[in-house]
Amino acid sequence: MAVETTFQDLVARLHALREAVASLQITAVEDRPLSGGVLLVERFGNAADDLRGLAEESLAAATDALKAVGHPLDDYRARHSLATANRQFMQLAHKLLSDDISHGRLDELAKFGRRHGGEWLGWTKSVMQALDQCRKPARDADEAFLLSWQDLSERVSGGGVSVQTTNIGAISAPLGAERSRPRRADNGNETARRPRNSPQRM
Repeated sequence: MAVETTFQDLVARLHALREAVASLQITAVEDRPLSGGVLLVERFGNAADDLRGLAEESLAAATDALKAVGHPLDDYRARHSLATANRQFMQLAHKLLSDDISHGRLDELAKFGRRHGGEWLGWTKSVMQALDQCRKPARDADEAFLLSWQDLSERVSGGGVSVQTTNIGAISAPLGAERSRPRRADNGNETARRPRNSPQRM
């Protein structure tokens, strides 16, 4: 797979993650009931805000990395932008597992919804559903980052060596390499390679 195709796939997966996180943020912050909120609800809202910001930053950096791997390849820019995108994504992934959105907090949120009923019960269910929909895009993006690093590394390091296989399994030498061993005559006799007029050793 060409490195450009790999980076296009990364951008597409990060775009899907951003959409999922944006949906979570809208549900957690903009759609919550207007009264009766508690600190737990505020924490979920703040965490959702952070997730959306990190998703936006990761996608923007990955898009810049995609531009850098075109022709001609801008090696430094590609690596720098990919590292930035990966760093923001790792922070996002960590927050998905952090105390603010951990299973323990989700249990507290579910209990809160059951206690208050009505709008709050519907809101908590919507938040947990939106959060669950973020997990697969996050896993997909994680895999895409791995492939992007692998393909970029091969693209950068593979420019000076040509390795080819033939139908008999021979592997060529690096480009520009010269044979260091002289060609032998068919009969393997060392004297067969001496010039005709060269003196014979006694």
